[in-house]
Amino acid sequence: YPHQDELSTVNAHALALKGPDLWIGTYSQGVYVLNTSTGQIRHYGTEKLKDPSSYAICHDSKGRTWVATMEGFYLYSPENDSFQHIGATDALAIDIDEDKSYRLWLSTQGAGLWCYAPDNKVFKQYFHQDVDLHSLLSNQVNCTTVDAGGRLWIGTLEGLCYYDIAKKQFNRVELSVETGNVMSIIEDQGALWLSTERGIVKYEPQNLNPKSTASDL
Repeated sequence: YPHQDELSTVNAHALALKGPDLWIGTYSQGVYVLNTSTGQIRHYGTEKLKDPSSYAICHDSKGRTWVATMEGFYLYSPENDSFQHIGATDALAIDIDEDKSYRLWLSTQGAGLWCYAPDNKVFKQYFHQDVDLHSLLSNQVNCTTVDAGGRLWIGTLEGLCYYDIAKKQFNRVELSVETGNVMSIIEDQGALWLSTERGIVKYEPQNLNPKSTASDL
């Protein structure tokens, strides 16, 4: 493929395809964009991004491109080929998911869960608090997924939880097996499949109704 010699040397961690453009996030070498049709390549380093390491890139349902670095969160502006700095996360973000209300959820390793609402430009952090049983389970968040009903599920170092948007609280999911660290989540016909440090777990939610709807964060 075009530029294979150059791209074979990067420590790549994120891939996101938008049309023919393959966005590539790397450790310490910035973000590359390879046009798989024309072979043209673009590179964005510290002249565009405050930190050159990106482990999560997302193209949302409105066609916008979001990039998370070890320093913060960015929106790509195609009009002037630049990045708008949304805010600092001060932690490695490894996953970005969009919910039904077009909010972006960032899973970080050590800084909890961040949520950005583009409509009102609110960037909010959720984190674990020992005194609050309905706070995030752990500040090490590995992944999120939004199911077909709009529920936001979060996989953390301390297990699985979901966010109840109406009560603005996180609820731990008690599973029949001890999962430990939940690394990824996918949904299949209403059931959740979890990859954990203790194997693959299937979970079927019952009568939770924690649907994510348009609301203040």
